[in-house]
Amino acid sequence: MCPADAESERLAILNQIAAITRMRRGTVNVQSFTRRRKNGALVTQGPYYLYSRTEKRRSYSQRLPAEAVAQYRTETENCRRFKELAQAYIRVCERLTEQGGMGKKNSRPRSPQRSTPRSRRSEARGPLRPWASRRWRWRPGGAPSPGPPAPWRDGSTPTTRTIRAATCPVGVGTQLTTRGGEPRPC
Repeated sequence: MCPADAESERLAILNQIAAITRMRRGTVNVQSFTRRRKNGALVTQGPYYLYSRTEKRRSYSQRLPAEAVAQYRTETENCRRFKELAQAYIRVCERLTEQGGMGKKNSRPRSPQRSTPRSRRSEARGPLRPWASRRWRWRPGGAPSPGPPAPWRDGSTPTTRTIRAATCPVGVGTQLTTRGGEPRPC
């Protein structure tokens, strides 16, 4: 099939889709009930016409008056036809896309993407600091971000100076202090 034929087919499908003006999702069903009377006779009640549709995984139904049945059937048929035309349109567009790609001389398939993309930021950041808790994130320049600090084991709250001292390596001679100013070994 040449591209001109596929293009004319695509336009014909679009014209057919444009001709559909009213549609409803769902189906129109006939419902009747058989009931036994007190004297034992079977009586059929109906037919009742039921319009059913599904939205967001829930089923909705409503009874229709006999006058509206023809209109609802036409509208549900229009919806079914619209879905068929949309699938045909997708197939024709895919065919046109494939035919358009054949004309290139130097076209090569792209190399496959990495399954797990690497973040440049995470590579440049370096190793994680084990002393940084989830509540406290360190800003550039050594200042902690705002937020309530985690309490020490004895119940006192650390100060900014105390937290900066905690980042120093052990054995340098730094000491941690509580809010009251009492020294604690690092």
